[in-house]
Amino acid sequence: MDPELPRISGGMFPDIYESLGLDTENLGCLMIDVEPFETTALVTNGENDLYIGDNGVHTFGEPLVKHVTLFHGFLQSATVFAPFIDEILDGWEIPDVPILGVSAFPKGPNADYTVIKLDVLPTPELLWGHDAVSLLPHIDFHPQYHPHVTAAYVIDGPSDVSWADSIVDKWVQTLDAVFAGNTLNSLGLNYGS
Repeated sequence: MDPELPRISGGMFPDIYESLGLDTENLGCLMIDVEPFETTALVTNGENDLYIGDNGVHTFGEPLVKHVTLFHGFLQSATVFAPFIDEILDGWEIPDVPILGVSAFPKGPNADYTVIKLDVLPTPELLWGHDAVSLLPHIDFHPQYHPHVTAAYVIDGPSDVSWADSIVDKWVQTLDAVFAGNTLNSLGLNYGS
């Protein structure tokens, strides 16, 4: 691809999807659930740092069920597509999830929180599963697949541990020391429940 050309995604053309009657706020998502872990117990005063809210679609704070998104953007719920997903992935073994490190998504311009994430090694098995289910009808909002596990949604501000660090820095550094280089066990597919 020409480095001068911008990457395009479905998010750049919301009017097109709206005129087609497609609800881009409720696209289907297929996930791999991973072994449970509680991040607030690992971070000093972690409970106080969580952004607690609910926008009607998503509840924030610390996700109770941790997962890696295998694919997001199906035109229907993954539960509707489940028989087809199962057929496409027949014989595919759900891989465990190696963690490269911990980072944060850049904060959006109107966001009141920052997403802390465990960056997942995109293994050949994970990439194959992602590519295989992309055969189903979808809108591609993420032209590059960067697998991750959302650890928490945190508020911004100075850290209560060190004034030199922000809350985001405290979370990234603490969780990186725990998870980087480790592997999370996969528990199975989650069709969006």
